[in-house]
Amino acid sequence: MNTIGSSSVSKKFITLSLGFRKQNLHALYDLLLFFGVGTGLVVFLDWFFLHFPKGEPSLTLMISVNTLVALSFFLFATALMRNRGLSWKDMGIRAPESFLRTVFWGILLCLVAFLLFITLEAMESYFLSDFDRLEKLNETHDKRPSVSDHLGGGSPLWFIVYMLGPYAWIHVALFEEMIMRGFVFHRFEKLFDWLPSGVAVPLVIILQGIIFGAIHIRGQGFEGFIVVSCLGIIVGAVFVASGRNLWAVVLGHGLGTMLPMINDVVYR
Repeated sequence: MNTIGSSSVSKKFITLSLGFRKQNLHALYDLLLFFGVGTGLVVFLDWFFLHFPKGEPSLTLMISVNTLVALSFFLFATALMRNRGLSWKDMGIRAPESFLRTVFWGILLCLVAFLLFITLEAMESYFLSDFDRLEKLNETHDKRPSVSDHLGGGSPLWFIVYMLGPYAWIHVALFEEMIMRGFVFHRFEKLFDWLPSGVAVPLVIILQGIIFGAIHIRGQGFEGFIVVSCLGIIVGAVFVASGRNLWAVVLGHGLGTMLPMINDVVYR
């Protein structure tokens, strides 16, 4: 009977191990497919804007393309989740347990991000020669104007309203957080769920932060990659600390995006 019992336990262990391994492979497949298709789309858009037939594209075209890209990433991530029987609620889009706690974490995130930028600016002044070298790397990088580069005192009213509303809160804050701290974070956690949580969670926080920085390198250069990677790691840590509810980081991201834009409108 001991032999039969031991055999039964072994079969259950093997089945459980295969199940976890299958989940890990599913997560890896989703991540590779998502970033593979995303990279292809970005490369195509780079080619399109570099070979734009009439010079620099108009604001309307840039806004339309940016919105279409964000929506495409959102829909593609949604399709991958549905294929696994998941929803955005599983990713963190759900009613917060405490409204005040959510607001607290959102404001704290915005303040920490502000302090990060101040610290990095101080470091830039102190290590000026090193940052000059980084600037040379940035100069070799082809910098196409982004939608936010056109924001200023001479911008049309409709554009200012769009940037401070739908762009800052939906396009940037909501979509970026749903994709990075929602979909990507969740799939990385599934990929590394065989590790102890004390190892897996910090690893995922760091990885998604680096990827977040890499996404911005094409528009902000190497220095921007470092800054945004640090910011992504902080946002990932706040996401975990706030109970894996996305509304806290969406609030912090939205405030951190909108406030500098208001400054540009007022003082540029």
